[in-house]
Formats: sequence, C-alpha cells, structure tokens
Amino acid sequence: MARRMQMVQEFIASQPGIIRTSAFRQAGIGARELDAFTNAGHLIRLKTGFYIDPKRLEHVSDYQIVVQLLPDAIICFISAAALYGLTTVIPDVIHVAVPNRGKKPQAPDYPPVDIVQHKTPLYECGQQKVQTEYGILPMYDRERTVCDCFKRQNELGMDVVAEIIRSYMRGPKNLQKLYATAERLRVRKRLTPYVEVLL
Repeated sequence: MARRMQMVQEFIASQPGIIRTSAFRQAGIGARELDAFTNAGHLIRLKTGFYIDPKRLEHVSDYQIVVQLLPDAIICFISAAALYGLTTVIPDVIHVAVPNRGKKPQAPDYPPVDIVQHKTPLYECGQQKVQTEYGILPMYDRERTVCDCFKRQNELGMDVVAEIIRSYMRGPKNLQKLYATAERLRVRKRLTPYVEVLL
C-alpha cells in the first residue's frame, strides 16, 4: 500500500501543471485513489476532471488556471482593468467572457470565476493576447475594457469607473478605437462626455 502511494505521489510530482483525469487513468490511477489523494490534501480538484499538485499551485497564477480550464475564456471587465493597471480595485473573482453556444460552461471549483456569454461578434470584439506579469493571457483590449466597465457601472460604482477612464486617458489611448468600440457596445453617447472632460 505504501509503495502504491509513493508511486501515485511520484506521478503527481512528475506532472508540470494541471493534470487531467485521463492522464491519471493512463497511469493506472483510478477514481477511488484520486478521491483519497484529494481528501488527504495531496491533490486539489479544480473542476471535474482537472487536478493540480498543491506544491505547483504557488507557481501557477489563478489567471493561468482559468484560461487552461476554460480554453475559450477571455479575461474581461474589472479583472482586465486590474491587469492593465487601470484601477486600484482588486477583483474577488476572475471575470471572463466566453462565446454563447447555449449552455454556459461549468465554472471551476477553484479559483472563483464569473462567466458571461456573448454572441460571436461581441465575443470577438477587442480580443487579443497580452503579455502580463502572469504570462501571456487572452484579454480584451484597453478600449473594450473601458467600455465594458462603463456599461456595467451599476455593479462597480461610478467612482471606480471614473478612475478607470482617467487611468486610460493618462496612458496609451486610441480614441478612434475607443469610440468605435463604445458604438458597438451601445454606450458611446453616455461615455463621450466623460472622455471629453479629460481631453
């Protein structure tokens, strides 16, 4: 039994990041053993079928975990604003957008995630890969982020939204792109006065 436990522990230690159930199966490790190792704290279950060694967790950011567990996810809203340095707010969940294909994907058990679904044109608007302190992540661009936060100002409060707009206007900006994105998100008329005050 001790030899078997050691074999499973060695397999877990040999995996570089998130481990799928199928990898355990291929190594001859069954569901009962997985449950036992998870209950004993030797594994963390992130979502059905996805596990990670607790020792590896400190080397993988929550953002990296989310984009691996939800391959179509784009980091958005206040989470993107925080990564761009547009706000001092630290989100308590990671906000992501996914394409609307009917059923919303299952959120992981860890880390906490807020998932919004968009139809394809809106989902694709402003998508890009961004180099962050956590590595390269799929995110909406700065202009889309400002518009998303402005659109959901009731959730954030106007103080936070004003901080995001001010930070955007002080940093790299593309007003033509901002207004075009605001038009697509149907917030241009309301957003324009806030931007013009800072010009």
